[in-house]
Amino acid sequence: MDRKTRSGGRRSLLCGAVVAVCFLYAGSAYMSQFARLTAFYDERTVDLITSCWNYLLQAAGISLYMLGLRFWPSLFRDMRLFAALLAAGLPAMAVMQTGNTGAAVQWAGYLFHLLVGLYFGFYLTLLAERVPGRYAALTFGAAYAAGSLGTYLLSLVSGGSFLTSPWITFLYLALAAAAAALALTAGSPRIPAETPAGGKCSAVTLPAALVAVMTAVSVLGSGLYYSLPQAAGVDWNLIRAFYALGLVAAGFVTDRSRSAGEILAAGSLVYPLVAFAIMGEGVSGTATLAVSYLFRGPLTVFTVIVFADLASQGHGRLWLAPAGLLAGRVTEASLTFLLMTFRIPVLAQILVAAGLTGLVIVLLVLRQRAGRVSGSGPMSESARDALFAEVHGLTGREEEILRLISDGLSDDEISARLHVSRSTVRFHVSNLLKKTNAASRVEAARALQKFR
Repeated sequence: MDRKTRSGGRRSLLCGAVVAVCFLYAGSAYMSQFARLTAFYDERTVDLITSCWNYLLQAAGISLYMLGLRFWPSLFRDMRLFAALLAAGLPAMAVMQTGNTGAAVQWAGYLFHLLVGLYFGFYLTLLAERVPGRYAALTFGAAYAAGSLGTYLLSLVSGGSFLTSPWITFLYLALAAAAAALALTAGSPRIPAETPAGGKCSAVTLPAALVAVMTAVSVLGSGLYYSLPQAAGVDWNLIRAFYALGLVAAGFVTDRSRSAGEILAAGSLVYPLVAFAIMGEGVSGTATLAVSYLFRGPLTVFTVIVFADLASQGHGRLWLAPAGLLAGRVTEASLTFLLMTFRIPVLAQILVAAGLTGLVIVLLVLRQRAGRVSGSGPMSESARDALFAEVHGLTGREEEILRLISDGLSDDEISARLHVSRSTVRFHVSNLLKKTNAASRVEAARALQKFR
């Protein structure tokens, strides 16, 4: 394994750890709030709070982050702000876990989930910026899988009562502190973020539409059987463990082929209709829903990675990194509200889901064609190096020498490789250090490696 591969692997592990710990914290707190609300409200009200209003507030938090990153990039790429927001959310989390009234648990949860949207924005941008494209999907999938499995394991403690115990507050404090420490270790990027985004509008609108329609099909299909009598008594924490399998599998496939990942995500939408057909045939509700969550993994990975790839193509596009999750949250919350507010016949839901599935196929074909024409997808390392050089105004020779420095070559070795004098190499090194505002060759090389 060469040095660049090891460096990319280390960055991926660190960023994956940030995502995993933060998702474990936010996801487990979400399940704790869900469980606590059942003691105060009926099932319909709890579903509206957790699957509609919480998701809309997460979407609002993501939107705030995207606006902040778009107009104040230096501030919203600073991991110290992320750590401060994690600290700001602790009082709301504590009230959510210890409040004695339904209103306290509910409204503290609203504030917490608004901040969770900001957390999502930070770590998805970190993923897009720091993790090489060839590792991005598996890094994300494995991180979310770890978070899901962690929530399941917490649900086993004390027969499930630990999730609603005031004592879990201390664990959540530790998880928030760990997420902040890992993010600060990853460090705030020092590369300017003013690079023009460029590109066609279709590069954004097509994947956004595809995510929204896929999510709509998933929600409609899931709604057909989540509310059935057979779904009563389902171990909801257990089925999250199957979600982890789907996430890892989808990450593995997507990193090997973005096209295969998109097709896998589209194909996974067929399962809800299959589940609806078999649930009344003596099949366990837990088993049916477990497989359903297994098939949710590809859609989740696609929703995040399609925009991570767009964001990684230029720092002027970084603000797009959480856009897929934003589209998914808004779609899911809106459809949940409609399905719970209006009595829509099952046949109508099936017909709409079928029609939207056809639209998914059309959008997927357009997306694949656009990808072939524009070369969309994760940037290659050489493309990132070229973008780094463009940002800092490096000449072609300076960019070439910086790459060789990053590969560990000395001035004498660079001189021999490029067939130029040692003094010429030193002249170019001096210039590139000034342009990158680096104090040494090592610092300049690290800046390039972080950009990759």
